[in-house]
Amino acid sequence: YAPETAVLVTRLSIGNLGVSLEVPADAQVLSGQVVFTRDTFKEQAQPLNLAVAGQFILSPDITVVDVAAGLGSLVVAGQVLCPEHLAGVVQAKLRNFSGQWQVYSDSMHLTLGTLTLDPGYLEGLEDAAGLTVIGELRLPDVIPDDLLARKLGKIAVIGKLLCHHENEATLRRCLDDKTGTTEVEVIPAGFALVDHPLVIDATALRTLPGRQLYCTGRFQVEADVEPA
Repeated sequence: YAPETAVLVTRLSIGNLGVSLEVPADAQVLSGQVVFTRDTFKEQAQPLNLAVAGQFILSPDITVVDVAAGLGSLVVAGQVLCPEHLAGVVQAKLRNFSGQWQVYSDSMHLTLGTLTLDPGYLEGLEDAAGLTVIGELRLPDVIPDDLLARKLGKIAVIGKLLCHHENEATLRRCLDDKTGTTEVEVIPAGFALVDHPLVIDATALRTLPGRQLYCTGRFQVEADVEPA
């Protein structure tokens, strides 16, 4: 609600209310995952008043001057994720905040969405590279531990990490426990990941990736499959 309509709130009969937020009457209300880059601020003719219900992410290319000039006020119910150099100026713009505050390192490679690590991607990184993933970090195959240890420095995962048991210890040593809320899903040792719906018939049985499968989707057995 806006300050001008606050008196109306008392007339409402509301049960099980989680959060109530007062926002400026001229605020732009956004929901879901909202990502701001430096280009976003370039398009603003005047400071923007924002109300975000969801996840508000600022990319590392944004400068303090961009936020100081382009953002008037900020109201968030959800999660704010910003680079270290913007933490102070963004906090100064917060008028009302309910949720989680996360700051990520400016020096780390940032990925929004899904990042899949494989030997080819790792070889393209500098040694001891830092990674920040807002979404999901996936290692669908077992990777040599010495390659992971050499290429990865700190990693911050705000979301989910999927990896094989063979790589779990190395990855946990790299996880930044000061940044990120990480759900770790571990594929048992010796299992092959199948991350798509799998329909098994007599022919498909001969082309399976292994005898031990870790399936994240639907698993369907057709009528022509014999128990043996």
